[in-house]
Amino acid sequence: VVSNTLFVVEQRKQAIVVRFGEPVRVLNDPRSPNPGLHVKAPFLERVIFLDKRNLSLEADQEEVTAADRERLVVDAFIRYRISNPLQYYRTLRDDRTAADRIERLLNSSLRQVLGSASSNDIISGRRGQLMLATKADVAARANSSKLGIEVIDVRIKRADLPTQNQPTVYRRMQTSRQQQAAEIRAKG
Repeated sequence: VVSNTLFVVEQRKQAIVVRFGEPVRVLNDPRSPNPGLHVKAPFLERVIFLDKRNLSLEADQEEVTAADRERLVVDAFIRYRISNPLQYYRTLRDDRTAADRIERLLNSSLRQVLGSASSNDIISGRRGQLMLATKADVAARANSSKLGIEVIDVRIKRADLPTQNQPTVYRRMQTSRQQQAAEIRAKG
């Protein structure tokens, strides 16, 4: 009974005490830090621990069509923290659901923001500005969905051409270079 009554909340964790499926109280959340030993009603209440640290989620590769109709395979990740554990629990319930929902939100924002930029801007030109716009969009969508998270950063790890498009693009690049070489030879 004692082991089912007492529990410890670590400094890097947040705890939600749940009675019959409904949250009763939150321990060690950002607004009221109180880690340590706590008591719960045995067999009636259970404790759900959530991470208080910055969390990272790597999204699956997403194919994005840029404004210049160029298809790119984008590999991105997001860093976030649980800012409102009660809202997080009520909306998402567990980490697997949260990861799925946040990944869908990130992919949707990437498609929207990167779809309005050219492939050259995505690859090198305005990448920083596009990432700030994507972060703002993801944060706004997370707030409107009441996910209880704070978006810290969104980044693209990689933006490449799909493997089926690479030969065509390389041929186009070779043709362009050959035209430039022929023009220089004609002048020379």
